[in-house]
Amino acid sequence: MAKVGAIKEPFGEGIPFGDPYWYQGMPTPYYKDTHIRFRALVRDFVEKEIIPYSEEWGKTGYPKELHERAYKAGIAGAIFPAEHGGTPPEDFDAFHELILWDELGRCGEPGVLYQLDINSMAIPPIMNHGSKYLQDKVLPDVISGKKFCCLAISEPTAGSDVANIRCTAKREGDFYIVNGQKKWITGGLWGDFFTLACRTG
Repeated sequence: MAKVGAIKEPFGEGIPFGDPYWYQGMPTPYYKDTHIRFRALVRDFVEKEIIPYSEEWGKTGYPKELHERAYKAGIAGAIFPAEHGGTPPEDFDAFHELILWDELGRCGEPGVLYQLDINSMAIPPIMNHGSKYLQDKVLPDVISGKKFCCLAISEPTAGSDVANIRCTAKREGDFYIVNGQKKWITGGLWGDFFTLACRTG
């Protein structure tokens, strides 16, 4: 295995099993200098912009503007492609995303920046299957933290059992007419856009 050469001293808390082993300079074939720089970027943001306020935000909710600050810091757009406004690190791969969620989890308050996680689930269908019009309308503002996209799958009669959803979308001319019910919409209170799961046949 290749050893990460850029670690000159251990990184993190040094608590056994509290940080990934590669933070302590252990051999790894996966993590490179770009991962080390990204980890430092995210950790710095979390320690300065989130941890000092996380206990208070756990009670009151965090400010929406935190998403725009995270985007400008190179964090909120890191997992999205540059052509849609993303800011992926150099040689982006799945290990950068693992670092992102691992470091954000250090704030101790699971609700802080939760909408970032929801966006990561709600916009891939638009990114991969949406029209150019829809992509241009939704993706830049969501990725940059100005707006939010939510995921509407669960229903009163099916929960999250996607195979048994009843909500339908029937094409009429240039539009789809949607009928049905959704419940427990992830991020629904903040949603500007909704990715909706429904039957078309």
